[in-house]
Amino acid sequence: MSGHAAEVEVPHDENDPFVKKVALSVAIYAVILVIAGAGGNNAGKDMLMGQMQASNEWSRYQAKVQREVLYTQERETLEQIVGVPSKEELETLAKAYQAAQKDRKLTAADAGERQKQRLAFISTKIAEYEAEKKEISDTARTKEADRDTAHRKDPYFDFAEMLLQIGVVLASISMLSKAKWPYAVSLLLAFVGLLLTLNGYFLVAKVPFIDSAAGGH
Repeated sequence: MSGHAAEVEVPHDENDPFVKKVALSVAIYAVILVIAGAGGNNAGKDMLMGQMQASNEWSRYQAKVQREVLYTQERETLEQIVGVPSKEELETLAKAYQAAQKDRKLTAADAGERQKQRLAFISTKIAEYEAEKKEISDTARTKEADRDTAHRKDPYFDFAEMLLQIGVVLASISMLSKAKWPYAVSLLLAFVGLLLTLNGYFLVAKVPFIDSAAGGH
C-alpha cells in the first residue's frame, strides 16, 4: 500500500553545480515516488474490488447450486411417478408447461400430464443451471486471478516507495553536507526503486523475497 513521500526542506546554494544536480535528482525521485504511490493505491483498490466481485460471483454460484439441488430432488420424485421421458418428449412437454403456466390453463383434471410437463420443465432448468454455473465459476476465477495479480503487484510498490523515500533523505543530506557518498547511494536506491515500480506495473520479473511478501501469488 502507498505511503507518503518524505518531505525534507533543504536550503541550497543556487550557484553550486553539485547542489543543482542533487536538487534535480530529488525532483525526479519525487516524480517516481508519485508514480509508485499511484500504483500502490490502484493495486490496493484492485485487490479489494477483485475479492468483492469474486465473492459475489461465488454467492450467485451457491444460489444456483441450492436451486439445482431442489429441482434435482423434485425431478427424481416425478421420474418415479411418470417415468423418464425421451429427450424429444422433454422438449415438447417443457414448452407445453411454460405455455400452460403463462395462460394459466392447468387444472386438477390433467394432473398426470401436468406432472410430465413439470418434469420436463425441471429437466430444462437443471440443464440451464449447469451452463450458468460454469459461466459464473469461470467469471469468479477470473476475478480471483485479477485479485491475486494485484496482490502480487502491491509489495513491489511498497518496496519502491520505501527506497525512494530513503533516496530523497540521503540526497537531502548530501546537499546539506556537500558529501557525495549519500548522493551516490541515493542514486542507487532510486534506480532500484524505479525498477521495482516498473515491475509493479508490468510484472516482468519475479523477485523471490518480494513475491513471498505477497503470499506466494
